Amino acid sequence: MTMRLGLRSLLPGGIAVFAVALRLLYLHGSLPPLPGRLVPIGPQAFDSRAYYDIGRVLAGLPIPEPIQDRSRVFSLWGPGYPAFLAAVFRVCGDAPGVVRHLQALLSGLMCLFLFRIGEHLGGRTVGVVAALVAAVHPTLILFTGRLNAETLGMFWLWLALAWLVRAAGAWSGAGAGTALGIACLTRPTLLAAIPFLSVAVLATERESLRRRFVLALAFVLGAATVLGAWHLVLTRLPRSETAPAPACRPLTVLPAHPPPPPKNAAARPAARVASASS
Repeated sequence: MTMRLGLRSLLPGGIAVFAVALRLLYLHGSLPPLPGRLVPIGPQAFDSRAYYDIGRVLAGLPIPEPIQDRSRVFSLWGPGYPAFLAAVFRVCGDAPGVVRHLQALLSGLMCLFLFRIGEHLGGRTVGVVAALVAAVHPTLILFTGRLNAETLGMFWLWLALAWLVRAAGAWSGAGAGTALGIACLTRPTLLAAIPFLSVAVLATERESLRRRFVLALAFVLGAATVLGAWHLVLTRLPRSETAPAPACRPLTVLPAHPPPPPKNAAARPAARVASASS
């Protein structure tokens, strides 16, 4: 009986190790080809290059020469992932490969969170199936090779959910809210999860109404503390004359920098005058 319990407790950890191994094989090209392998960062479009550049700026590293003369609208991206990149770059230098390996580890740990959520909501079998699906899901594997916020955002979101479904008091509720607040700073689209999960806590029937209210309140306060702390940081950051006032900036984005002027902007009014006169 003791042997069986030991094996049952090792199963979630085994799934997490299997998930990390799959992701490392993918990063090093030992799986069927998927976009986003462990390759030099190179010039990229879309969010990966922007995150990389912002992370380098926050870490005090120079921006590569091809983009030095272009201003960036930093307010399009949440601050959580650039801060994560900056922390890695400060310790390891310009090392996107280290970031990808850390994302492989975080993605494997997410399987543990999903197991706990599924086990609590539907039993052990549901937890095992949820963890296995996350371990082999191609999109989750692919994200570990991209310098994008999805892996880090999902890590904090699922940690918050795993904490919340087992929360038994105000402190655990506040911890879950804090994790969700960090997830919102990483992926601002998750802001809607705060009121949604608060209502879900109040709607459950596992505890008395008073305990549910305390748990939901602590959860909201935990998330609000993280977002409020970031807002205070925003109010103390230097801003350019064209940037909006700090109090008007969204809570979950980086401070705005003026966008680059459109090409031939000065020639366009003259062209309009010429066309009007003709």
